Amino acid sequence: MFPCKVKIDQLDRTNKKVKDIDIKANKALTRGKIKKVQSKEGERTPFYYLGGYFENNGKAIGDFLSLGNSLKLEKHFVQNEMKKSKNSFMDEKLQDPKKAAMGEVYVEKEVLYFEPHDKCKIPESKWPKILKDMKEYFSGMKAVAVVNGKMLEAEEDKGSSPVKDTSENIEPVEEIEDKVSAKELAEDYKELLTEFKEVQKSEHDVDVAKLLYKEIVVWRKNFGKLDATAQEKLAKFNQSCETTLSELKKIIKVDQNIGEEVKKVVKIVLDYIEIDNETSPNAVKLKKEAKEILDKLQKFCKFVNAKKLTQKCNQLQTMLES
Repeated sequence: MFPCKVKIDQLDRTNKKVKDIDIKANKALTRGKIKKVQSKEGERTPFYYLGGYFENNGKAIGDFLSLGNSLKLEKHFVQNEMKKSKNSFMDEKLQDPKKAAMGEVYVEKEVLYFEPHDKCKIPESKWPKILKDMKEYFSGMKAVAVVNGKMLEAEEDKGSSPVKDTSENIEPVEEIEDKVSAKELAEDYKELLTEFKEVQKSEHDVDVAKLLYKEIVVWRKNFGKLDATAQEKLAKFNQSCETTLSELKKIIKVDQNIGEEVKKVVKIVLDYIEIDNETSPNAVKLKKEAKEILDKLQKFCKFVNAKKLTQKCNQLQTMLES
């Protein structure tokens, strides 16, 4: 896994402080990263796709595709591109979650595999055309998408001339060595700390927690590549990241427990309210089980600050007592 060279600010057209990514630079950078993925067979790397992102006079002229690790982009795609959002990079009127995807890409036996995130809304039927349209990004490799366990290949050109590979006309973009300095890691640490505080104080989102966990793991791997002097300077940051990982593990585990317990208690409450005689042994047993689970859930909710789920638990409790 390597860092994504396209920064989130470069995709935000409302941000006038940085130059927007352009279609030529995007193609060149992505082709270079595809070759890097090809050289590390089986290694998975995040990808980000926006159909029709590049425009000219209001008309779509190309799609955005980039590869590499970026917590900000992953979080943004989950929260703002793969569902309707006023914070999308696309024009609010034109934004379509069915034209946005993130996930993982890898190579096996000279075939490029795209596996979209489970929250991706692009229909299976659209992937063959997407792969065909993105052909010149793939450095000559065959590409397939793996969706719901199905292998989807690119559409074939029917009765038309083969798609011309215009990659030779793309201006080369200098590849930067994927090494991270101590200064960059120190700056990244501050961002990670801010993200963790948001996970702690806001309504819990397990997807964000998992993304942050992965980003900290990458940070610690990069820390391990620094020389001894640089590691000594960042030793406190590294220790803090280790502690944060432990906290995130707890949050993620609690969330998994919450999901299982919620399904269980909802069924018990529904079974209970269908019983006419509330004093029957079965009703008493179900009510006791439901109360025990709800008490446990209330503690979980307090730990992850899940206010909406707390309200749901209160509603279930009311149904038990009514």
